[in-house]
Amino acid sequence: MSSDKSRFLLLYGSQTGQAQGIAEEIADRATEQGLMAELRCLGLTEKRFYLERETCAVIIVSTTGDGEPPDTVLKFMRRIRKKTLPSNYMEHLNFTLLGLGDSNYTNFCKCGKTLDARLRQLGATHFYPAGWADDATGLEIIADPWINGLWDALRRQLNLPPGGTSIENDLGNTDKTNINSDVEKIAMNNRNSSKTDATNTQCGLEVHVENKEDAHVEKSNRNTENMSRTWEADIMSDSHISNKCVGDMAQDAIGDMKKDANSIRKIGNNALTGSLVQSLPPLSESDLSLPMCPTRYLSITYHEDESLDVDSLPPQNGCQFPSARADVSMATIVSASRMTRQDAVKTTLKVELDISACDWTYEPGDSVGILCHNSAEEVDKLLDRLDVSAELANKVCSFSVLCDTKKRNPTFPNFLDPRSTLRHALTTCCEIRTVPKKGFLRTLVEFCDDPAQKRRLQELCCKQGAGDYTKYIREPALCLQDVLAAFPSCSPPIEIVFEHLPRLQARAYSAASSPLATPGRFTFVFNIVDLPQCSGRIEPRHGVCTGWLDKLTRSLQAVTPDLCTEMSQLNLGESIQIGIYPRTNLHFHAPADLAVPLIMIGPGTGVAPFIGFLMHRQKLISSDTKVGETWLFFGCRHADRDFLYRTELEELQSNGVLSKLVVSFSRDGATEQGKPRYVQDNLACHGAEVATLLCQGGATVFVCGDAKHMAKDVNDAIVSVIQKHRGNTYSTHLLASVTKYPMSIVKRGQSSHSARSKSLTYGCRCFFYICLWFCTLFPDMLSCTFLRIIGLCKG
Repeated sequence: MSSDKSRFLLLYGSQTGQAQGIAEEIADRATEQGLMAELRCLGLTEKRFYLERETCAVIIVSTTGDGEPPDTVLKFMRRIRKKTLPSNYMEHLNFTLLGLGDSNYTNFCKCGKTLDARLRQLGATHFYPAGWADDATGLEIIADPWINGLWDALRRQLNLPPGGTSIENDLGNTDKTNINSDVEKIAMNNRNSSKTDATNTQCGLEVHVENKEDAHVEKSNRNTENMSRTWEADIMSDSHISNKCVGDMAQDAIGDMKKDANSIRKIGNNALTGSLVQSLPPLSESDLSLPMCPTRYLSITYHEDESLDVDSLPPQNGCQFPSARADVSMATIVSASRMTRQDAVKTTLKVELDISACDWTYEPGDSVGILCHNSAEEVDKLLDRLDVSAELANKVCSFSVLCDTKKRNPTFPNFLDPRSTLRHALTTCCEIRTVPKKGFLRTLVEFCDDPAQKRRLQELCCKQGAGDYTKYIREPALCLQDVLAAFPSCSPPIEIVFEHLPRLQARAYSAASSPLATPGRFTFVFNIVDLPQCSGRIEPRHGVCTGWLDKLTRSLQAVTPDLCTEMSQLNLGESIQIGIYPRTNLHFHAPADLAVPLIMIGPGTGVAPFIGFLMHRQKLISSDTKVGETWLFFGCRHADRDFLYRTELEELQSNGVLSKLVVSFSRDGATEQGKPRYVQDNLACHGAEVATLLCQGGATVFVCGDAKHMAKDVNDAIVSVIQKHRGNTYSTHLLASVTKYPMSIVKRGQSSHSARSKSLTYGCRCFFYICLWFCTLFPDMLSCTFLRIIGLCKG
């Protein structure tokens, strides 16, 4: 087979590396399939590729922020959005696209869907349906079957005969399908045993690799009536692959995930419960179809006689951070103080930075990315588990690509300094808390000696074990340290770890200050995230960034903020500096016109950006300034334990900057019938006034806070308020708009995942947005009101 006939263009647009990682996996597997993928970043348009000249392309693209394209995709999107392009500009292109997103955010996979629609507008056609992978439920649930079905579609498009080396077909066939495969088929005959500890169970283990010509995968009949909504949306009819097939792929994946999720099996007189290290029938008795083992490519060389000042190295090799609008600067921590009482459920800290040396400015509503470090204790434990001595961990080393690697176009991660130490790289560059992906688990299989443990790792990384992977690894957010503790016979080399650990992402925090009120200062607040010990997690932990900041500022927390400032001015004590950068912000700014009324809804630390809004507003107000009403809905558990900024808010209300402060305390008097407990309850209590501000006053509404429930509840409350106080005509338009712009929320985490229905639990706080332009809905109204709920992530 000639390389020209088997070639296709493989493009990716990635912000944090997820899309790039999937594209690289496809490129590696394409080689095994006898195909040749030309892998390119979308940012290289007109340099390394011209999409309009291509006939077959596969695109993997993520969505970031509020539905924006990744930084590397902006140039490409600008190019194809040109109105001068003819409708047949891409008529020679046959393509497919896998979009990555998070359905808990308003604009799920917006970048991918926009790109897909634009390419079809320009005459391109699908040769395989687009897929929309959801980080809220697990990208692999959609991505894995989509990739498995891609190979046959590529062969048809490239006019290549079926066969060769083919990965398991996931298109929902109802019969047994013979497939030529490099997939390993591993059979294990579980003997009855009363032992529940998988690491001590003695099993009859038979491992064999079937002949490629004889390998087959049994398929059962699938019903697509309840196919995934993710796959229903925006899937076009295709001459080769029907929507039903795509629905089957999603249904297969979801069905496998739910299979035996809570089952308990009795063996003899004992009840055997599934766990991270123990599987249950039918999985424990099934043949497994393993994914291909990722190709090794990284080499580490140690330099015995060299010394290196790692503190002088640029942060993460100078690699640009996502959403950064300026380079990293060093800021000095001026003060740090606890805002909640000792007996409060959550510990909230306020940190003030001196940014006078930074060459950028900010506005209230902006956020900064903070470059955090992994816990030194966790890094030490990981190095010890990997049998890396303290001496070796501190030696100067260099990273390079293996000379004899079979990986196509290998490069070592650009966020790693070419010359560093293992300890420094793990502490400052790699996300050691990340949930290990299935490819990582597949690699760990090769370094596991105990047969039972090896079998269990195989189950967790294969398709048949998708449910167990989700339940025992993804949902509890286990990290590499947890997995290695559960499988003590697994001893991977340190090179493998660096191949699979992603970049340590900066965490974003909103400004709780105003440059007019406190020039040269930037203040932010956060809750210290607590991750309790649970099944699989070997020890309790704090959030990566919040725990690091807490420990870093412990000495400052013991003194008053004023004393901290005086000590800083007198250069008393050791200066604490951290790396920060300003993030792009397109939406979350208060209206420049002070006459526009504001309704701010911010329970807990969600009040932080509104403190900046109000301080800024106070400095802008003069005696002859026309000022609109300013409302703040705040909520917390207890008035005397965690009422953040109470003194400041009451003062702002007394001097007229804040027109109305409406507070609710969910645990104080919780048993009192009819007493508002949450911000949405108070919205209903003040419904008539809120409706008037919205529909007649042209108010702007900002919501910031709990991502899991509050934002959706607030959205529903506002709809209810409009319906009750403005009638069905208004509410019908509003409900239609909310349906068009759903405020589905999550946990980007980070990333993000950490972001992500669990993002708050795992160290992320999210703020979400949706714009409702009332003037287009209510043409009889003179004023234009819009509801804006903006998204940022905190970790």
